[in-house]
Amino acid sequence: MLEKIAFKVSEYTGVDLKVTDPIVGTGVNSISTGTPFVDTKSFQPFDPKTILDINKKILVTQLASARVIKEAGDILGYSFTDDQIKEALEIIKHRAYELNRAITPKKELIEIFDKVTGK
Repeated sequence: MLEKIAFKVSEYTGVDLKVTDPIVGTGVNSISTGTPFVDTKSFQPFDPKTILDINKKILVTQLASARVIKEAGDILGYSFTDDQIKEALEIIKHRAYELNRAITPKKELIEIFDKVTGK
């Protein structure tokens, strides 16, 4: 509910929400590095889904780790070997810098995952 109110206020005022805005920022409950998988309690002291009704988002960026690729693959129905994860990471990181774009869109991610798994 709070997220919806914040987006409406942002819309009415013309002031965009930033990724880093506490509680309502666009980055709340998003994961783009492997840190949250290692020490969830330190990274996320409360569950944003339970408290704020904000679903978890996995953002695959140039900062992605093997854990992020595995999680994104699981969500999209892929099962990777360690070598496939390594290959996907190389492609994702190369493209991010080549295209000067941090986040890999879902459609492109699926294409990369298909390529590394031979689908």
